[in-house]
Amino acid sequence: MIDAIAQHNPPLRLQHRFLKKSCRSPRVLEAVAAYLAAYCDHGGISAAETSAAIDKFVARYQRDLTAFQKTGRYPRELGQDDFDLSRTEYDLFLIASMLFTRHRFRIAELLAGQEPSRAAAAFIGVGSGVELALAPRARHSVAFDLSVSDFVRGRFPGVVFQERHFTGGQEAAYDVVYAIELLEHLDDPQALLRDVHAALVPGGTFVCTIAVNVPQFDHALNMEAGAFEAAVSELFAVRYMERIPHDYRMSGIDAENVMYHLERKAK
Repeated sequence: MIDAIAQHNPPLRLQHRFLKKSCRSPRVLEAVAAYLAAYCDHGGISAAETSAAIDKFVARYQRDLTAFQKTGRYPRELGQDDFDLSRTEYDLFLIASMLFTRHRFRIAELLAGQEPSRAAAAFIGVGSGVELALAPRARHSVAFDLSVSDFVRGRFPGVVFQERHFTGGQEAAYDVVYAIELLEHLDDPQALLRDVHAALVPGGTFVCTIAVNVPQFDHALNMEAGAFEAAVSELFAVRYMERIPHDYRMSGIDAENVMYHLERKAK
């Protein structure tokens, strides 16, 4: 599927070729490509339709980047966050972008490189399900989202899916909690941080990312590493942090994701 998509889209073909040549984790690249193929096969989605969904998302994001350059404000702040994008189109972009952009692939690499043999794991936000495919298996996994597709349910029969907000629930229930590319979507991420703290065992790990200067149509917050670390300092200790820059050199925007491993502190 990835080769067929690349044939439909010369810019994507060049990006994928570059990523493939520079890739130090070919198994991760293969796993994401296989997941994209399975997603498209399940939905009867063609390479041309996938390419069109990617182009649609990129065109909108380029417009929002231009507005951000001029105003320093996100689409929601400008009242321009409406976007006629289906859930399937969004999923296609989120999966495929790991095969074309270095920052998205680096997130995939880091997620796949987590320590294995966790007893219990929670995933906050399911979306396309690609994070479930990449993260190491736990003996017991629970995933939370307001809606979970039939494809994802069928792909991960061993995962318990909860179609609701994550609210912590039983205290000290999980050894690890994942929230990948989620916090910037929330109006009040601090509330979620408190729920995650309550849900983790003492010394448990919160694996999360934040987005900095990424004016995506559905992002509520422009986050910043120093401010985030200060905000979590009472609840968590930073055990690992990696800045993952976006390749927008021509725009002059210093956009990045930041990956964190946060260790739960005792209250």
